[in-house]
Formats: sequence, C-alpha cells, structure tokens
Amino acid sequence: MENIDIQSEKPAKSLFVHSMGYGILFGGVLIVYVLILYILEATMSTWASPVNYVLLILGMVLAITSYKKNVLNGFISYGKAFTIGMLIGLFAFFILSIYQFLLYQFFDPGLIDLINASAEENILKSNPEISPEQLDVAMGWAKKFTTPPVIAVMTLITGFFMNLILALLVALFLRKEEKVVNTNI
Repeated sequence: MENIDIQSEKPAKSLFVHSMGYGILFGGVLIVYVLILYILEATMSTWASPVNYVLLILGMVLAITSYKKNVLNGFISYGKAFTIGMLIGLFAFFILSIYQFLLYQFFDPGLIDLINASAEENILKSNPEISPEQLDVAMGWAKKFTTPPVIAVMTLITGFFMNLILALLVALFLRKEEKVVNTNI
C-alpha cells in the first residue's frame, strides 16, 4: 500500500528512496571526514574511527526523524525506523568502501605501507620478546589483510555489524507508535 501525502495528494517518497538519499549523503559526509583525516595526516589516529559512527548516528536520526515527520505524520514503527537506519548505513558504508578501495589502490598506495608499519609497531609493543621469525609470520598475515580489496570488504563487513547495532538502538529511541483507540465499546 502506498503512502499518500494528504497535503499535496501525491505519492510520498518511498522508505527505500528516502533511505538511499540519506545514505548517499552521509556516505559523502564520511568520505569528506576521511579526506580531512588524510589531509591532517591523522588517518591512523585512535579517535578517528568512533567519529565515523557518531556521523552515522546523526544521519540515522535526521533521516528517521524526517521520514516520521514528513511522510508518517509524526509516527513511525520500530521496524520502519530500523529499516531506514540499516539502509542508510548500508549505502553509506558501500560508498565509503569504494572510496577506500580507490584511495589505497590508485590514489595513495603508500598508505598500505603506513598501515603495515603501524601493525608491526603494535606487535613489537605488545610482545617485545617476539623472535624475528614470529614477527615475519605475523606481518605476513597482516599484509594479507591490508590489500585494497580486503580493506574495502572489511569496511563493508564491520560497517554492517556496527550499523546493525546502531540502527537497533536509534530505532528504539526514535520510534513513536500511533495509539489506536478502540471505539467498539
């Protein structure tokens, strides 16, 4: 059944199209954020990753609130709110993963070396007694997971699971069920 915007008497924007628009928008916002980190040479900062999720939560809240207000007359079920949140995250992380693939594959392949150097440094910090052979094995495994295609896929996978958790929580707080009054008494 199609939602009709009563004021303009035209079909309301579908949930999928609404979510796709916000997902593309916030995918772009995430890319701009990553570019800023790149310019500031803060790509490997520990604080950088959580900011991605704060931006995603902001996108979910804006999109769900907009759909609830403009299409559903101020009400939204948990399921619809969750669906909007999930779709936004899927689109945003898909766009971000394409950007990351292009960045690591074509624009700045040297970033892979920076990631591997950071991994080696972390291994040595956590286990200063590691033998050179063990370090070589560990770095061999690390290098298998730091190729542009693997980074892009891992962005999608981690993005999916973080998005799942965030969409569940955001939908919980933004849902507003319409109360049905039983007049058959």
